[in-house]
Amino acid sequence: MAVTFAGVKTLQSVGGGCIKAYWRHASSEFPIESYDVYIRPNNSDVFLSAYVWASLPYRSEGTSAILRTESDASTFLRNDITYYVGVRAKDITGLHDINTYIKAMKVVGDGSAPVEAPDRKIAKAV
Repeated sequence: MAVTFAGVKTLQSVGGGCIKAYWRHASSEFPIESYDVYIRPNNSDVFLSAYVWASLPYRSEGTSAILRTESDASTFLRNDITYYVGVRAKDITGLHDINTYIKAMKVVGDGSAPVEAPDRKIAKAV
């Protein structure tokens, strides 16, 4: 049985150069292992391995992530640039779904403003 997943549902600007992505739970004959979050600036062709921004472990209580980078690094999410985001699910057998749903959002802020977000470069499921 294939992994069934509707992909990214919505994006929300949270300021400070961050975007929060939301999705619904995936289903499969086997347990879901993770969600791969893809992000690419100015281009909607996001489902390439080069654009996997984070692979988040499955959590039954969380289907969202704040996308940002470390504040002391050059900010990946830059003010006034449109970013395209997609999410794909993977089960424990390694099978990914093949949804093609993407959402786009222009980033507000440059990462210098305080924002509640993870301290690491990888996304954090919330």
